[in-house]
Amino acid sequence: MNIKFDKLMDVLTYYDIQREFLYLNEEHDKLESCIDYDELMIRGVREDEFPNNFRDCKKLGIYVEQIVCHCSDDDVVDYFFDQIGMSINVIADNFTNKEALTVINLVMKHMELDKKWCHQVTFGYDGEANNFTRYAQDPTAFGSWWNDFLDLFDKRKQDIESIEINFYEHHQIEIVLCKKKQ
Repeated sequence: MNIKFDKLMDVLTYYDIQREFLYLNEEHDKLESCIDYDELMIRGVREDEFPNNFRDCKKLGIYVEQIVCHCSDDDVVDYFFDQIGMSINVIADNFTNKEALTVINLVMKHMELDKKWCHQVTFGYDGEANNFTRYAQDPTAFGSWWNDFLDLFDKRKQDIESIEINFYEHHQIEIVLCKKKQ
């Protein structure tokens, strides 16, 4: 399955967006930066040619697992685009309706880029496993899931620690509103 994360990152519409390119250092079991900008300059890569997405990194021979977009208007919101885990994780101290709309735009953009298939969207709050709502095919394509998603988000936004968007085989998309730890 091919998720076009480079195009999905373009959906983010914050005042300030800073990208960080990461890989998992298995020896230390933590994410670390995978770009040495000094080394790129030594290799003759000009500053305006520095990588901005997964495709650019691949052209330069740089292995990237995740690109984190640190976004802010006032508060900082981090979007982790994970091409290994086939997911996008959104982390913020305070979620606003802008993040809900951005999640909708990310999902709809993915469906637009993969429009030859019918998609199934499932979403819910991780503290209520039996209350996940599923939309399939035409209702998903035309966005009829938005209202229910926005209602759930609005009811739970004070309790959300993160939002996971998971892309699965067979064109299934799952959005999980992850509950804050007590």
